[in-house]
Amino acid sequence: MITWLVLVLLFVKHFLADFCWQTDRMLRDKGHFWRIGGLQHAGLHGALTYVILMHFLTLQASIMLAVIDAVVHYSVDLAHRRVTVKLSTNTDAFWFWIGVDQLVHAITYLGIGFIVNVLMIEYI
Repeated sequence: MITWLVLVLLFVKHFLADFCWQTDRMLRDKGHFWRIGGLQHAGLHGALTYVILMHFLTLQASIMLAVIDAVVHYSVDLAHRRVTVKLSTNTDAFWFWIGVDQLVHAITYLGIGFIVNVLMIEYI
């Protein structure tokens, strides 16, 4: 049951960080290597993941998974920008890559949920 709660919270976190709390600077910079907005965006994802996981896991496990989430999110956003930079929103290819981007983020959260499930079993 806790794993389902963690997954729901991670998906809500993703919605908030990617669609509600993403600033113009984050949106502009997140596809460019080492620009502050992209780092802030990935950091926001990692920080929110930590806030969720700290209620269920040890400090070390929460930090490790939050860092993994931030690094994966940063890498996926960077790759997404590189692939779509010259594509128009009118093309099927653009929307295909949007879907791939979101799918990889979802798979990341499923992986985190799996790890939470394994770690929670160990603590019982």
